[in-house]
Amino acid sequence: MIKWIEMGQHTPRPDDALTAIEQEGFGIVCAVLDYEGESVDRILNAVNTHDELLEACRTLLSSLQWEEKRSGTTYHGYEDLIEAVAKAERRDR
Repeated sequence: MIKWIEMGQHTPRPDDALTAIEQEGFGIVCAVLDYEGESVDRILNAVNTHDELLEACRTLLSSLQWEEKRSGTTYHGYEDLIEAVAKAERRDR
């Protein structure tokens, strides 16, 4: 799990760049003190990967729900998938 620490004041060094990360349709969501572009790339990669995995889980969940209704079969891990999607969406089931 990523731990966020508020560090307070910062005196920039010549290589430092404060980079804002913007979410489409929402605006700036955070700013990152970036060293050589690596910090922002890592954060954007993690966020984009999260979104892609969540969409894949939603698709799988939808398919399993349809199959469960059709066949009456209950699949192992189905409830875990529902909970994981709900947690990723930050909402209750």
